Amino acid sequence: MMGASEPLLRKISRTCAYVAPLVRTNRCWQSQQSRKLQIQNRADSHKQQSPLQGNGSRRHGLRWQVPGASDARTDLDAVVILAGGQRTDGKLHEWVRRRLEVAADLHRLQRADKQCKLLCCGGGTPHRPPVLTPQGFVLHEATELAQFFEDEGIMKEQMLKEVASYDTIGNGYFATTIHALPAQWQTLGIVTSDFHMPRSRAIFEAMFAAAEVSLKQPGRFALHFYGASDEGIFPEEVLAARLEREAASLAAWRRTAASFTDLATVHHWLHQEHMCYAIPRQDEFGVVSGKEEVGAKAMGTY
Repeated sequence: MMGASEPLLRKISRTCAYVAPLVRTNRCWQSQQSRKLQIQNRADSHKQQSPLQGNGSRRHGLRWQVPGASDARTDLDAVVILAGGQRTDGKLHEWVRRRLEVAADLHRLQRADKQCKLLCCGGGTPHRPPVLTPQGFVLHEATELAQFFEDEGIMKEQMLKEVASYDTIGNGYFATTIHALPAQWQTLGIVTSDFHMPRSRAIFEAMFAAAEVSLKQPGRFALHFYGASDEGIFPEEVLAARLEREAASLAAWRRTAASFTDLATVHHWLHQEHMCYAIPRQDEFGVVSGKEEVGAKAMGTY
């Protein structure tokens, strides 16, 4: 076993599994070490599809990517869905809807005895002001995600919310500490967009690796990542701008995470240095507009 002081990034390959069995087009994130078995689960959009509840749009065709297996996993303790921004008109961004559809379908595949939960992650974002209800209360991103699942016929008792996070780092940290640890989950599926996947994967792997070190339980968690396609959502220049920002943010995260040795070191950094969660930096929250910080083109993806 590696020493407790060794950076977590060197532990990840031992502590977290990575597969990508469920996507909505041919594109997906896949383990380079795994065999890939493709199973056509649904026909294309012109066959055997019904409109989504509540609107006239239709689902994209589903194609499973199952590394080294003849079927998708059905033993998840939780499906974790990452929010992707809000609109002020009450509608969902297309990339958010695709994440939700992947998560809903994945959840339906789970065995009844597992009592798999759907964890809706997201309180808001530092890049835009919060969306308010008609009564003037904050409408958290996670609340909108849960409403979609309820409209899809998923029981409220099967859903959970995480509203403390304001970015992907917070998604990973609070999903780990507020839900996975106290609920004693071990096998999780994480759903987000393809453009968001590399950074999300790195963050969630680091958070759960840190938890394993603190628990002194190497190999406790198995993480499985499911990507929703970006195809046809954004103009090319907008997607390129977001991918460029994602690459820069991923590099910055890896530099930061290299110093983590356990969950306590993550906690200290998050609450002392991260702009969204550290009191020493709370005056910075929302001061710089999203367009100034993110860039006008990439802002269209938040």
